[in-house]
Amino acid sequence: MGQSRREAGWILVEGLMGLGEAWTRQNIDSILTLFYSVFNADICVSKGFTKVAQILREFDLKLKALSALSFLIKNYRTTLLKENKAHLKLVSQMLGNCL
Repeated sequence: MGQSRREAGWILVEGLMGLGEAWTRQNIDSILTLFYSVFNADICVSKGFTKVAQILREFDLKLKALSALSFLIKNYRTTLLKENKAHLKLVSQMLGNCL
């Protein structure tokens, strides 16, 4: 999938979470799976990238995904994430992978 399509996907995910808690609650497992695909333990690995421009594009994509993750935390930390400790633990793990 093209880089611009992947970036647009993260912008859409953030926007869809803005539809409210009911929509996000219904789709939280899929949303967290998407986040984990980016913020897994290999977040800083740049396998297959041969040019600096490729690495920078990948980090730009991760920045878009991080913006969406930030939206999730800011808007649902006292509801969805607090209610389900497994979700909170996964989000914490993903944030730890970012550091």
